[in-house]
Amino acid sequence: MAAARARAAASMFGTKPDSIAAARLRMGLSQARLAEAIGTSQPHIAKIEAGKVQIQFATAVQLADALNLTLDSLRNLIEQPSAKIVEVK
Repeated sequence: MAAARARAAASMFGTKPDSIAAARLRMGLSQARLAEAIGTSQPHIAKIEAGKVQIQFATAVQLADALNLTLDSLRNLIEQPSAKIVEVK
């Protein structure tokens, strides 16, 4: 499933993700797996991706590490919520 997510993200978004959800999918992660990796819940990841919550610096660092992004690039993604992404389980 992780490989399928990564392939789908590559075909949908190219090499540069335009949202946190796209970056997550490029890594082959579900919202639940990303939440587990950074020590939070799947609903919290969904809210972050939708731009419904402001995250703390420590969470941003963990997200950047888990998604293999710099904090600067993560900041740009946070400013662009991914309302167009639908999670497939």
